[in-house]
Formats: sequence, structure tokens, C-alpha cells
Amino acid sequence: CSDGIMPVQWSDTVAEVDIIQKARSGRLGLSFVIIGIMCWYAGCRLFLPDRQNKREIDIQKRRTKDAEKEEIWKPNRWKRSNLMFSSFMTALLCIVICEFSYWDEFGTFIWFIIIGFRPMGQFLAAI
Repeated sequence: CSDGIMPVQWSDTVAEVDIIQKARSGRLGLSFVIIGIMCWYAGCRLFLPDRQNKREIDIQKRRTKDAEKEEIWKPNRWKRSNLMFSSFMTALLCIVICEFSYWDEFGTFIWFIIIGFRPMGQFLAAI
């Protein structure tokens, strides 16, 4: 390999610059996604720390007989997963709205879009 450029796979005999740039962009994007998910999880752990006192554990065990044998209900895990799911769905909706604003005809139909977003916002608030 000339110029110190390594091929993308071990079986490649020649390192092509455009393929290497695509591979680097994909790896960089994947690392950003992984770092984002880890920060997201750390934020959920900060908002909902592991705090359970003896009274809460006793109440859980009294609810069902199965809870005495094993832990079947973990409220913190449920709260964190609910927080992660709802924040993911909110972020997804915001991304869709932002991407929608890049539509070529967005400026032409802006008043229809504003009027259309109003009932949609009321519907989503009611959910």
C-alpha cells in the first residue's frame, strides 16, 4: 500500500481513495451514533438514579407472591426505558419536522402547513 493508506478490508489489494473516504465517513457516523446512545443512557441514569429504600422493596414484595421469589418488577429500569423511548420518539418527530422544512415547496405552502400543524399538535398533546 503506497502513501501509508491501508485498504478497507484485508483482501483488498489496492486502496482506492473514494472507497476509503466512504468507509471513514461510515465509521465516523457509527461512532457518533454509539457515543450519542451512551450519552443518552448516561443522561437517563442521571435523571433517574438507582434509589430504592427498604420500604419500597417490601411494598413490591407484598404486591405479589412471585416478587418474593425473584425480582420481576424493576421500576427504575421501566422508568428509564420509558424515558429513553419517549425522548427518542420526540427527537424523531423533531427531525421529521426539520427535514420537512427543507422541502422545496415549504415556503409556498407555509400557511397551510402552519394551520395543519395546529390540530396535529393538539392531537399529539392529547396522547
